Amino acid sequence: MDVKEIGTRLKQLRTDANVTQEALAEMMGVSVMTIRRVENGEGLHIRNILAFSESLGLTLGEVFDMDQGWMESDHIRLRALVKRVEAASDETIALSCDLLEVALSRS
Repeated sequence: MDVKEIGTRLKQLRTDANVTQEALAEMMGVSVMTIRRVENGEGLHIRNILAFSESLGLTLGEVFDMDQGWMESDHIRLRALVKRVEAASDETIALSCDLLEVALSRS
């Protein structure tokens, strides 16, 4: 799924839930312009995707239409990880990304 498809999927989920962009923006604590950008595949930060899904009462598995779906515990763990990353220094984030690259290249 590319970023444009993710934005389209998020828009579809919002409209399926009969929620306006304005109402979702209020639920998420962001501007309507942010909602429009996300639905157009721009500004797709994991923080926005998490807030979007949580505001609509969805798991990330439902957002990404995964066959087996994500367990609620996976969603909670990802939320905790995002909070830790947001609190980390730029140096720690860069080091973590480097370590992940090495680990993924070996798998």
